[in-house]
Amino acid sequence: MKSVAFVTYTSVSGIAPDDRIAAEALRRRGVSVEGVVWDDPLADWAAYDAVVIRSCWDYFYYPNEFVAWMDALEYVGARVFNPIPIVRWNYDKKYLRDLEQRGIAIAPTHWCECGTSPRIQDVMASRVWKKAVVKPTISGTSMNTWVVQRDDSDDHDAAMSPLLAKRDMMIQEFMPEILDGEWSIVFFGGEFSHAAVKRAKPGDFRVQDEHGGSWAQESASPELIAQARSVLQCVDEDLLYARVDGVVRDGRFILMELEVIEPMLYFGENVAAAEMFAEKLVDRL
Repeated sequence: MKSVAFVTYTSVSGIAPDDRIAAEALRRRGVSVEGVVWDDPLADWAAYDAVVIRSCWDYFYYPNEFVAWMDALEYVGARVFNPIPIVRWNYDKKYLRDLEQRGIAIAPTHWCECGTSPRIQDVMASRVWKKAVVKPTISGTSMNTWVVQRDDSDDHDAAMSPLLAKRDMMIQEFMPEILDGEWSIVFFGGEFSHAAVKRAKPGDFRVQDEHGGSWAQESASPELIAQARSVLQCVDEDLLYARVDGVVRDGRFILMELEVIEPMLYFGENVAAAEMFAEKLVDRL
């Protein structure tokens, strides 16, 4: 029997709820599935036929340890999905700069190197932005993320300064389309599976569940799917799964995130999606 580790973290007991339907689809194919915490020092990653990174939702608090963990997986020869090279590239949001250079439309962004001290209002004035979002380039769940308005006080610079002393930051133009919902287009093995729309609670811009956001599976147009697929065509690695997140402005898909490390895949009760995920993984085994 083949064995698979679904990588998780300490706050998840076993396998994350949204992934359980996929785990069951694998078990129906004779594959054993076990949830394993990514930073468990006793985990024997080489013992599994595949290590599938699924819900290590605290890695951005420990970026150095996460990099060391990836190094350890490579050292023991673990077969990892998605592959470690693409995970190394994707765990820092500066990958968006690479994709922009390859022709992908992203939210306009000013990149702030660690140790620098940009004035947020100067950045916004030079870009003619009325509103911006400030966040670290290595982050998740809207950690250290906030909105700045034009003509706000310099208190925002004071808030960013201690963060910039330790890590790279980014200032993005606020995309008002996010208030209408953010698309998540899900692909397995490069093939479109399903789509969901995430929405923030009234008065907020954060779409994550922990901030009161919600999601629902919705039908995506062929044009939207094609634009999302063009993002994947910029990636050379074989991706078991990918979630392409973005908003639509004047009919054009604007990439917010390419999630290929640990995205929630919005399976819900979607048995067909779970079966497709399982089939693509079994093919690779």
